[in-house]
Amino acid sequence: MFQKPPPLFYRTTKKVEQKKHQAKSEFHGLNAIEMIRFYYKSDGASFICHSLYMFPCLKELNLINLNIKVIPDDVCSLQSLEKLDWSGNDFESLPETMNQLARLKHVSLCDCRRLKALPELVQLETITLSGCMSLQSFLETSLVEPGLCRYQWLELWVDGCKNIHLISDQLRHLTKLSYLDLSSHEFETLPSSISELSSLETLCINKCKKLKSVEGVPSSLKYLYAHGCESLETVFLPSDHSIKHLDPSHCFCLNKDERLITQFLNEGQNEEESLRFACFPGTEVPSYFGNVEARESITIGLPSVWPSQKLMKQEAKCTTTFFIATNKYYTILVQQQGQQHITSKNDPQLIQMVDKNVRNRLSSIREHSAYVGGLALWFATR
Repeated sequence: MFQKPPPLFYRTTKKVEQKKHQAKSEFHGLNAIEMIRFYYKSDGASFICHSLYMFPCLKELNLINLNIKVIPDDVCSLQSLEKLDWSGNDFESLPETMNQLARLKHVSLCDCRRLKALPELVQLETITLSGCMSLQSFLETSLVEPGLCRYQWLELWVDGCKNIHLISDQLRHLTKLSYLDLSSHEFETLPSSISELSSLETLCINKCKKLKSVEGVPSSLKYLYAHGCESLETVFLPSDHSIKHLDPSHCFCLNKDERLITQFLNEGQNEEESLRFACFPGTEVPSYFGNVEARESITIGLPSVWPSQKLMKQEAKCTTTFFIATNKYYTILVQQQGQQHITSKNDPQLIQMVDKNVRNRLSSIREHSAYVGGLALWFATR
């Protein structure tokens, strides 16, 4: 039960049992509880959670920004629980009994600033630990048997968790990860074990301000977000990469971006239908695009780094679409059907004809101030 303990905690065993039967009729079928303060206060009044056994049918339990200091051990009685959000609370640890919640798949503990470690939760699919500033480990490597992958985690957010020790050793055991957010960490190179995550498709390393080099990403990776990595100098992609979305925007120390564009477009796995997006730092369109100004209609030649020969080998009806967005926020729609030069026009009606996915990306570029001063390039083949 929550807040002030009910009378059953102070009565004899017989009366306790009587109260339990009464509670069953009131709460037994309840499948969701949500209690939220609008924002977290470090000195906020602590909400007291004494027991959870009276809610055996709960599938979802959200207790957010309540400054809870202790989660009761009888949380293991919630055998139907599938999802919980305990973000913005003050506990330092969680009950070991949580490993008995076989149906629990989704856990969010954002901004639990005093949380230091987690129990063994091998059954999870997604876990969000963003802003857990005191967190030292998200799994205990000493409990993991070598060569035995027990963890089922598919998505992990540990952005802003700067105090995690031996993060590479811990990641090594999460071989099924498809999404990983390591934003706002202070490493200078990527954790080496990332190269072993053969199912990883999305890697976020935004605002890792000490990061100097990105290399060793697995060939399975499709989305790489590195916005605001102020010290980043080099990005190396594997020759068989699968990258579709590359964002090193606001990485103004990045060297040899033309080499990176070449890697991004000319190398990698060749798919018949692909949509690729890249956003590179800069304040003007690169010189290899020729004289491009913010006017209504222009003609530009394909840059040397573009995979034009690869495109020409495809069917004659092949259409390639490019967008360029600079700090002036003008857009260029480019359509090619076999010719070497391209006429583009800033025409909203033409933009509406483009694939919905591309239009969504265009909208986000226009509205997101983080891309001011950057160069965005879309590459789509149909």
